[in-house]
Amino acid sequence: MDTGAIDADAVLKMTVVTLKEKLRELGLGVVGRKHELRERLLQHLGLIDDGDDEDEDEDEDGDSQPNQSVIEVPSRPSPAPVSTAHFTFKDIQESLSIFDGSDTSDIKKWIEQIEENAEIVNWNEIHKFIYAKQLLRGAAKLFVSSQTGLRDWSCLKLSLSKEFGNKLSAGDVHKILGKRHKKQGESYREYLYALMEIGKSVRLDEESLLEYFIDGIPGSKFSKAVLYQAKTISELKEQIVIFEKIKQESRVDSFKKVEPYNRPKQENVNSSLPAKIEKRCYRCGEFSHLAKDCKQREFKCQQIGHRSFECKTQTGTGTKREHQQGTGTKREQSHVNSIGEAPKTNLKLKKIKVCSIDVWALIDTGCSLCLMRCEIFNKLDKSIQLVPERRQLFGIGASRISTRGSCEIKVQIDKSPVNLTFHIVEAGDMSYEIILGTSIFKYFDMLVLDDNIEFRDRIVASSNVDNEDVAKTVVPKDDDPMANIFSNSCFNISREEPDYDLAHLNKGLASAVRQMIDEYKPTKDNSPSVNMKIILTDEVPVYQPPRRVSYEEQKIIDKQVEQWLDEGIIRPSCSNYASPVVLVSKKNGTKRLCCDYRKLNSKIIRDNFPMTLIDDALERLREANVYTTLDLANGFFHVPLDESSRKYTAFVTHSGQCEFQYVPFGICNSPAVFCRYIHAILNDFIRDGTVVAYMDDLVIPAKTEEEAIEKLRK
Repeated sequence: MDTGAIDADAVLKMTVVTLKEKLRELGLGVVGRKHELRERLLQHLGLIDDGDDEDEDEDEDGDSQPNQSVIEVPSRPSPAPVSTAHFTFKDIQESLSIFDGSDTSDIKKWIEQIEENAEIVNWNEIHKFIYAKQLLRGAAKLFVSSQTGLRDWSCLKLSLSKEFGNKLSAGDVHKILGKRHKKQGESYREYLYALMEIGKSVRLDEESLLEYFIDGIPGSKFSKAVLYQAKTISELKEQIVIFEKIKQESRVDSFKKVEPYNRPKQENVNSSLPAKIEKRCYRCGEFSHLAKDCKQREFKCQQIGHRSFECKTQTGTGTKREHQQGTGTKREQSHVNSIGEAPKTNLKLKKIKVCSIDVWALIDTGCSLCLMRCEIFNKLDKSIQLVPERRQLFGIGASRISTRGSCEIKVQIDKSPVNLTFHIVEAGDMSYEIILGTSIFKYFDMLVLDDNIEFRDRIVASSNVDNEDVAKTVVPKDDDPMANIFSNSCFNISREEPDYDLAHLNKGLASAVRQMIDEYKPTKDNSPSVNMKIILTDEVPVYQPPRRVSYEEQKIIDKQVEQWLDEGIIRPSCSNYASPVVLVSKKNGTKRLCCDYRKLNSKIIRDNFPMTLIDDALERLREANVYTTLDLANGFFHVPLDESSRKYTAFVTHSGQCEFQYVPFGICNSPAVFCRYIHAILNDFIRDGTVVAYMDDLVIPAKTEEEAIEKLRK
């Protein structure tokens, strides 16, 4: 082998296979990585200085053997030996950055970084070319892979600079700096160096950098006053040290425990145990008592030892000045209905007859019971027995009273007798003779007028009502003033004509379309023998219980089921199969009732009727200028369901079980069966191109409006 023809550049360009072949020819070891093989060959050729004459190489078996032969390079004029790098790529990989071609990456800085490190570690052009390609990621790596002719560092550097250079303008840099704030856990110096890195591409001046730095630190301008003293970056670094000390001291001070005022100092005898924390009154600051026992706490009655709503004093003072002047605020008595001494004209009172006694009763819709004072009860017939049923009643201000018992008494309200249950209370607990609560609404309807209250009988079957004495009269709707009011304001329903816009047509065509709409009457001229038959893989019944729904949704379900029953779409069922229902929201906000047939669909054998291809439908519509669309309402409900298959469609709601007599929505075979039904009816029109049908949407294409109307008439 002529070793004189090999120079350092040729060795650096060799692959691993070539290096091993050369080393075997020279009788050298071939074990090791590529850079080790390259250095071994260069040392043997004398192209680099080997500091050790007794260097040993490892053979393929891993045994250490001395060099068996040394080939001297013939003396001839040659360039000076090229010294190779003393550091590999792995040695300085951590000090080199990755370039991915993103907007935040600076190609100029990256190239300068590689060249600076290459000069320090004595890399040549080939080293820089190979190692630079290993540092590429993302878009930059894909770009280099797509290019041809990039065989050295100069070409690679030039191509990357043209492709990824000068991406950020000065305005873009200022926008990035304006949005960059100090992150949580980031030190102030790290934050400063990050800003310097961003502003380096446009050579940002120090004054602007200082302003961006201070604005990005959270806090008020007063807390950052020390940073505003810096005029240069070096001064800012000094002020950062001071600023960090101030922040640390303020944080420590905020956690210092503040001793309460007037608290005596105590020495903890046992320092290993924590000192006992004493409680104090937050009103006067003394440690001898708590706020609830404080004597300085004043009520309006100037007394302590009770809660305000338990105060029995009828008059009290609002303020100290009012007490001195002798003026006071009237305090309500403690009774069930805290109405005080309000005049009767402001309350709704009704004169009723209890047995043979006329009394005034307060109509209280906030009370659920009928109450009577004991003095009125004592005036009644002695034959009325008092049932010892004691109850605890609560009123306004947490007042509490106890009843003596209850009794059933016959009263007459607006000439209508009725038996009511009254609870007897003490005379001092209620200001009114009788209070009529909401329990009377079981027997009467109340009409509140400006100057009176009227009670009207309600037809209710009750054992408490004396059927012989109570005249059950129903007020005619025409004589009921409230019914007339509501019927005039709420119940007038006007039927509107169909809304359609024919402004785009001329008068003749618009008149023809309007006439077709007015004269249209749905008739069943064609009855194809198409029905749906469900075939299951097995006869094991599918059953699911009904799902719980809200009261409002129950009303929607009941209304829809009732409508389907009236139209004959469904019928009551006693099938072993049962699927739940679900309400689905429409775009307009209303609800649609659907059946969850997923378990049933898993057992149905599919109907493979070919549906219309979208591409074919669009092809037929290509040459038309006018399109008329018809959307069939409830299209599936036009197809009957085979009698033997109706039991499979049974569904359950909160009110019962029903099954479909026509094809329901939700069955996997419903679309295919419906397409077969449509093609059977409109087969002639579909063949001649008059109608393009896709499911329940029918499109009539035409070149002119006259042709469209003529096709529509068919």
